[in-house]
Amino acid sequence: MAVSSAAFLAALALSVGLGPTASAAPALHLSFNGQIAIGSWTTCPELQLGDTCLDTVIIASDAKTYENSDQSGGGHFLHDSGDRVVLQKFWYEVRLIEGELSRFPTMESFGGTDAGVDVRIANRLTAATATATAIPMNTTNYVTGESFSETASVEVTWEPTGPLTVIKERERISNEDVFLMSSTTGWSRDAVASGLDGGEPIPGSSADGTMMFSARQAELTVVKGAADRD
Repeated sequence: MAVSSAAFLAALALSVGLGPTASAAPALHLSFNGQIAIGSWTTCPELQLGDTCLDTVIIASDAKTYENSDQSGGGHFLHDSGDRVVLQKFWYEVRLIEGELSRFPTMESFGGTDAGVDVRIANRLTAATATATAIPMNTTNYVTGESFSETASVEVTWEPTGPLTVIKERERISNEDVFLMSSTTGWSRDAVASGLDGGEPIPGSSADGTMMFSARQAELTVVKGAADRD
C-alpha cells in the first residue's frame, strides 16, 4: 500500500498530540523519527441501511517528534518522545442521505496518554504490541448533547500481512503564498490487529488502514507575505 507523507504526518500529529499547525505561521518545522502502529476495526465492513456501527482506531507510537515555530503564538517548541497510545471510537447509524448510504454520527470518544504505556515495534515491522492501562477519554453523545470524561485501557497486537514497502518521498512547493519542503524515508507494512478494550475483545474486524511504519520525516513550511496580508 502506498503511503503519502501527508497521510503519515496526519497519523503522526494524532499520535503525539501536536496541535493544529496553521496558526504557527510564518515558519514551522516538524520532524519525526521512530515507529507507529495503527489498528483499525469496524463492526460494519459493508454499510447496510439501518445498521448501528462502531469504528475503533488505536495508534501506538515509539518515536521522537518535535514542532518548532519562530512565532511566539504558534507552538514555539513542542517536543515528545517515548511510548504513546491514542484511542478513538466512533459510533454511527447507517442512513440514507441524499440518496446515498451515509454514516450518521451518534457518539464519539477520544483520548491519548504516555503514562503507563508500553509500545514495542520490531525493527523490520515483523510484530508490534501496545498496552495502556489508563487512557483519559473525552466522550460526546451527539444524540443527547452530553459530554463526559472516562478512562479506558487497551491491549493490542499487530501481525504483518505483506512485505516491507519502501517509503522514499520528497515534496517541494513554492509559490507566492507558501514554501513547503518535506522528506520521508523508511518502511511500512500492511498488517492485521487484534486486542482488548477494557478487557473485552475490540468489537468488529480489522479494517483498512491497519499498518505499521518505521520512518524518518521532516517538513518545513514558510508562509510568505504574512505581514502584507494582516
